[in-house]
Amino acid sequence: MKTLLLSGYSLTPEPEESFALKELHGIRIIDWQIRRLKSLGSEVVVVLGGTDSEDLLRKSQLLRYCELVFDTHGEQVSRWTNLQSGLESGPGWSFALDIKHPAPDLSTFKQLRDRYLIDGLNSPSHVYCATPKRSPWLVSRSGRQFIKSTNDINSLEDSRLLLVRLDEGYQDLSI
Repeated sequence: MKTLLLSGYSLTPEPEESFALKELHGIRIIDWQIRRLKSLGSEVVVVLGGTDSEDLLRKSQLLRYCELVFDTHGEQVSRWTNLQSGLESGPGWSFALDIKHPAPDLSTFKQLRDRYLIDGLNSPSHVYCATPKRSPWLVSRSGRQFIKSTNDINSLEDSRLLLVRLDEGYQDLSI
C-alpha cells in the first residue's frame, strides 16, 4: 500500500509555524504520522512544499525513510496542489492522507481498497472516501489522471470529481 502524506501546505494560526512540526507527546506530528503509516505496512511518500520544507527536512527524524515529492506551487501551495504533486510519484492508485488527519486503523484503508476493487481497477470513479472533508482518500487510476490534468479544482467537493463514499454499498472482501 502506498500513502501520500500531504504535509507541505499547512501553517498553524501562529505565523510561520508548520502544523507538521508541532509536537504530540514529544514527537513531531510528521514523524508520528510516518511512524503510524509505516506500522500499517504502508510505503510513505511525503509531499513537501511552501515555506516550511527546509525546516521539515532538518527537524524530522523519519523523513529519510520516505520518498519525498516537492510541491512547487510556491505561495499558491495548498492541500490540492500537494495532492497533484504527490500523484506524480508513480502510476496506479494510491491513498492520500492529510497531515492534519490522524492516520486511521488498517481497516479503514482496507474498506477503501475493497470498495475500489469491487468497482474494478478501471473504474471511472476518481476518489473513494468515508467523507470528502476527512482523509484518507483512495485516488483511483482514473482519478490520478483527472487530478493531474485539472488545474482549476481546489477541493474534493468539486462536482466534476466522481466521488464514491464508503457508506454507499460497502462490502467486506476479507476472507
